[in-house]
Amino acid sequence: MAGALIAMPTLPTSWSQIHQLADSPAIHTLSLDIFDTLLRRRLAPEHYRFLRIAEQVRRALHQRGLERPRAEIFQARLLAAGMIYRAARDSEGDREGQHDRIVALQLHALDLPESLAPLLINLEATYEINAISPDTRVVALANRARQRGKRVILVTDMYLRAQTIATILEAHGLRELAEAVYVSSEVGMTKRCGGLFQHIISHECRPAGGYLHLGDNYHADLLSARNLGWVAAWRPRPLLWRVINYGWNNVYRLYAAIT
Repeated sequence: MAGALIAMPTLPTSWSQIHQLADSPAIHTLSLDIFDTLLRRRLAPEHYRFLRIAEQVRRALHQRGLERPRAEIFQARLLAAGMIYRAARDSEGDREGQHDRIVALQLHALDLPESLAPLLINLEATYEINAISPDTRVVALANRARQRGKRVILVTDMYLRAQTIATILEAHGLRELAEAVYVSSEVGMTKRCGGLFQHIISHECRPAGGYLHLGDNYHADLLSARNLGWVAAWRPRPLLWRVINYGWNNVYRLYAAIT
């Protein structure tokens, strides 16, 4: 029965089914997406988060005798991210934007010194720490897997650097939860296009069919993993959460366009 589940994995719809997959002897590694799976954000769309971070940056600059409007900081952040992502994907294909490069371009757009980069990076990390909380069900799944002798790894498509993500994990008491953390901004390949999963297979030297990956994104976490022979489980955020999040993100995108 377990072999059949591994050969033709179904889309898990309950935690009991996910535990059944994770407990299978055919699974050697539990792979967890980080953001919105292991660590869940409150109802706050991406552009709203960037606007809140822009306000924190404005205050920090004011304390240093530097004045920049919040809207200008916000727009510079969006512009910098857009340029970095377009450049990475146009020239290199399956690539992820990198936070330090985004911040460097943002500072340039604001006519601010590069020496302020650590400040902006730390402000965003602090905001993320306060805006997310661990999903206790996912933590329990990881602990159960480790108790049963499985390897646990974390995998994320994220512009934040590995050190920043390590800081976020440590702040929530999760630094020791996994034996390895794979970040697209460091590896240079993404889950979305499959390159990050392929990198893990090559780096860990374990059969693809023995990985169970759990994530919230249908394409990046489910389809891409399955296309490379992984077992994958899809646990999206509730539909209402996704609809509201998407709608409000468009509102803040409009705000960026008209301010």
